[in-house]
Parts: sequence; structure tokens; C-alpha cells
Amino acid sequence: MHPLGRRLLTHAGQIGLPAFVMRASDVQILAAPGDFYKTLQQRIATARQRITLSALYLGAAERDLVAALDTALARNQQLRVRVLLDYFRGTRQTKGGSSVDLLLPLKQAYPDRVEFSLYRTPDMGRMLGQMAPPRWNETVGVQHTKVAVFDEDVLLTGANLSQDYFTNRQDRYVLFQRSALSSYFDEMVQRLGMLSYRVGEMGPVSPAADARGPDPEDGAPFRRHARTLLDTFTADWRAKAINSTNMPPVNMADGAADHALVIPALQMAPLHVRQDEAVMHGVLKDLCTETHQWRAHLASGYFNLHDDIRARILRTNADWEMIVASPEANGFFKAQDVSRHIPAAYSLIERDFMRDAKRQGHASRFRMLEYMRSGWTFHAKGIWVEPQNDSIGPMLATIGSPNFGYRSFQRDIEAQAWVFSENTMLRQRWTAELDMLRKHLRDVPLEELEGRRQNSPSWVPLATKVIRRMM
Repeated sequence: MHPLGRRLLTHAGQIGLPAFVMRASDVQILAAPGDFYKTLQQRIATARQRITLSALYLGAAERDLVAALDTALARNQQLRVRVLLDYFRGTRQTKGGSSVDLLLPLKQAYPDRVEFSLYRTPDMGRMLGQMAPPRWNETVGVQHTKVAVFDEDVLLTGANLSQDYFTNRQDRYVLFQRSALSSYFDEMVQRLGMLSYRVGEMGPVSPAADARGPDPEDGAPFRRHARTLLDTFTADWRAKAINSTNMPPVNMADGAADHALVIPALQMAPLHVRQDEAVMHGVLKDLCTETHQWRAHLASGYFNLHDDIRARILRTNADWEMIVASPEANGFFKAQDVSRHIPAAYSLIERDFMRDAKRQGHASRFRMLEYMRSGWTFHAKGIWVEPQNDSIGPMLATIGSPNFGYRSFQRDIEAQAWVFSENTMLRQRWTAELDMLRKHLRDVPLEELEGRRQNSPSWVPLATKVIRRMM
């Protein structure tokens, strides 16, 4: 195995994470929002035993998706459905209602086969929860994992279950087929559901109300309970992986070998779980010390790197492409309230990053590439790493919900997978994914970012510094 893969496996072992080996040919990369929606519909229709969906929210207009779940449940008496959403986003009322309004009839129709949970961050205390208005209460922290399990397959993405994510909001989507990884993520959602408000036939019920554990509003007792539950989950899956034949074969270094190594990692700082952060620290350290020269790519719809990650990236020996949303492709670009200035704040953060790269003498190693496509927004996130003098493609890539910013590392509930493979076909598929994004990317020099400052209100720089840890 290539040293990059060996070290990834070492990092996983040091942290106590499970490692899954699967066929590289069973890793399918979807390209577009329409492919994502089509796959959801197809997999719902053909699921035999289980469907598990985890997202920030379900769009209030997604009646077709709920109808597909209803049809599948009516047709197959063995099928069970598990849904996990964020409490505040899932109960927020919009013109079409809320996620709860949309899914509650499904729970009422199939009370024993539908499990519907709403995760509420413990960082939102009782008093703050009562005072904070809708939307603002979501800034404290949310359930942000994006998982879809269909029997033995699992689809990992950064996309929510909403109309724009199915049409003109670019994200990423990777389907892992015929893998025990599906059971890992199914159980992860189940464990988070145990920590959440359960939606019964009459509405949400807190964990304390039905004796499942401390209430999220209880703070410290809830965090201790959650940490124990998630640590046990990870340890159990680590033991399963070690005790099975699910270990990396010796011939993984063969480009023709049909193998991929997958390391799932959780990042749930409010619950004192920081697995993904630890893996990322290890990988970035490898890119500092490796004798190979590397090319790396980092995508984030909301580019606001955590200071520690930012400093480590600037110290690596890799050439980096930062793939971010242009102001016009930022989800807040057409907002009607003060949040319409958020794209300007992200431009300032981009500018400061490129300033630091220049100040440290690394300007030639960093490019800021903005996604610009008429009528589209950008929400993709991930990391790809490939050898510098190699035209095949990335050996290492991530897929999941983190944006690599303050929210991801400190506030939200996140999960992603680190995927290593020397398989030529899979590496070429990662390259094709990057090439698809590049069709809509524009290189933005520091000089242009400096000029944007003049086009935003004078208070935006100060406000950005104040709220950056909420972004």
C-alpha cells in the first residue's frame, strides 16, 4: 500500500476508528443534482428492508419524496424507515409548512415502521431556546449529517433534501454499494436518534419525557450521556472491523486491484467527539513531511477554515486549489435581510487567506477558484489529494457534510468518509468529478479580492470578525 494509505490507516487506528475495505468498482460518484434526486427515488422504490435518511431538513415542497416513501411502505410490510433532521430547522415554518408537517402523516400511518427524530443541540439552553427567533436559533448549532441508507448501500453527500439541491444547487454525492459501511451509518443515525426528540403521532417528544436519557437542555449530563453512547458505537465498530476479514489486502498497491479503503469519521464537538478533526490533522501533517510532492483540492460552499486547519494547510508542501462559491453562487446572495451581505463576508475571508499565503511566501502554491454558473448556487465540499507528477487522479478523497469551517469543527453534528484507493478506475472517477466542477470555476487573484472590499458596506469587515465563529 502507498505510504499515504498506510498512514491514513495508522491515524484511524490511533483514534480508534473502524476501517472498511470494499470494491473500488462499488464506489459510484454522481455528478449532478438531478442524478442525486433520481437515485433517491430509485433506491426508495427498490429498498427491501431499510431506508435511513439524515439531513438538516426536508424541504416543505418535497411531497413527491414523501409519497415515494409512503408507496414503498405500503407495498412492503418488511420495510422500515428512519429519518433524522435538525430540531430547529425541521420545525421552522415556511410558506409550505415545516419538515415535521410533511413527515408527520407518514409516522401516523406507519407508527411501528417509521422512526422520525429531531436532534436539538445542547448548546441551546432553555432560556436561549425560548428567546431566539426562527433561523437565528439555527446559528448556535445544527444536525448537519447527510446520509441515505438503502439496504446494503449508503449514499453520502453534503446536500439536503430540498428542491434546489435536486435541481440547481451543486453539491457532491457518492454511493457506496454492497458495503458494511451502510450498517455503520444506519446505526450512527440510530444513535443520534436516541439523543434526539422523537416525533410521535402527536408531535415531538424529548428524550427525558420517554426515559431515553437526559434532555439536551440539561447541558452537561446530556453531553456525558451522548459521549458515552457515541464512543461505545465507535469502539463496537472498530472491534467488528478488526475481528472480520475486513482488513486491507496486501495487493492494494496494484492499480488494477479492485479495492478501496474507507474510514468513516464523526465530528460532533458539542458532544466532545472530534474524530474527523484528528484524521484531518494527521493527513495534513503527512502532506508536510512526505517526500512526494502533492496536489490537493479543497472545496467548500462556505469557505471559512478553522484557524488550526488553515495554519496546517499553509504549512503543507502541496499545491492547493481552493474551490469556493462566487458571491453570486453563495446561497445568501439573494437574501432580503441583513444576511444578503454574507457573500461579501466570505470574499473577505478568501482575501485574508490569500494574503496570508503571500505573506508566508507561498502565493504560487495556492489558487482561489470560484464557482460561477448562471442560475446555480454552490454547496459542494470535500478534499482530494493526488501525486504531483501523476496524471491518473486522486488517491485520497473525502465525502460528507463538513465545510471545514468553524461551524463544522465547533458547532454542528457532522460525518464524512475518507476514501483511499490506488485503483486506476476510481482515481479517474475522482478526476472526472473535479473536471466537472472546473467547467464552472474561475481563477480569482488576490488583486480582485482586494477590490471587492470597496463594493461592500463599511461595517462588513468588523461584522465578519465578530460573527466568523458562527459561519
